[in-house]
Amino acid sequence: MALGFLLYLAPIRRGAALAIWTAAVLLAAALLFATYFFHPTLFRRAAPRFLLGATWRAFTVPGVYRQVGLQILRACPALALLLPVSIATYILWPRTRYFGTPLRFVTLLFIGLAWPTLTLPEQDTSSPPSPSS
Repeated sequence: MALGFLLYLAPIRRGAALAIWTAAVLLAAALLFATYFFHPTLFRRAAPRFLLGATWRAFTVPGVYRQVGLQILRACPALALLLPVSIATYILWPRTRYFGTPLRFVTLLFIGLAWPTLTLPEQDTSSPPSPSS
């Protein structure tokens, strides 16, 4: 979606837009790999879970919306105040609808609602840890 938006905004400089998008994707992949401490085995085992781990059922449970709202309120009361204000501004002022503002709302909502259903990589519990000396 981001590539399509870049190509739409810069139709004359498609090569530059593709280079920018490629750099952004590579940087994002490196940051994601860094969250697994650059450990390829952990990353490979977790990849199917973080790519396909969310279940759509989370979007139908009202308790999830309530929990996300409480977490936002506890983590940052200013965000709890400014989020409804920004949504109202988006609805009432058409000029704010340009440059991906809806995408930000949808992304934050998706992450917040899907977070409780994401799973962590399973740890190998077949052998007990050996005592270290």
